[in-house]
Amino acid sequence: NITVTEKDRAEFLAIASDPDNDGLEFFVNDSRFVQHGNHFLWMTDHDGVGNHSVNVSVKDMNFDDPLIASQIVNVEVLESWTAPTILGTSVLNQQENATVLVDIYTEDRHYRDVTVHTGDERFVLQDVVLGILNTSVDPPRQTRIHRFAWNTAFDDAGFHDVDFFANNTKMTSAISMRFNIANVNRLPYL
Repeated sequence: NITVTEKDRAEFLAIASDPDNDGLEFFVNDSRFVQHGNHFLWMTDHDGVGNHSVNVSVKDMNFDDPLIASQIVNVEVLESWTAPTILGTSVLNQQENATVLVDIYTEDRHYRDVTVHTGDERFVLQDVVLGILNTSVDPPRQTRIHRFAWNTAFDDAGFHDVDFFANNTKMTSAISMRFNIANVNRLPYL
């Protein structure tokens, strides 16, 4: 049995002998394997995640009466988990008593759902929309845009460091952003 993680090499060497010293020819019933003699190699990818039973056979080269022996090799390809990609753009400078909008962009290489949150309760998730399909990477990834809003008040002037977290149920990525909220000079009361 062979266990690998996607994008790893699944390989094995078939060992056989013939009591009549006939020449041997090896073959496998799975076209994903590249064969070099009795060495078999498969460069796995995400499409191969799962369990596969591969029939490995050897045939003796007795042309009058060739005999074939076979054995099943079980190959398990495990999914690799990577943290989602997270990027942020925003209006980093804003005045008091205005709305700060923050767009957090996420991608997950396996199209898993990605949630974004922050521990700062001033930021409220407004919307999640699908962005562009990034076909320059393998596999292609769908960008999601998570829009947060913060309605600043007149006492929010100053620098505010806020962390945003993207999670795909197993792994988390983070981005830190700094917001500069400018003081607004208000009319004095009489």
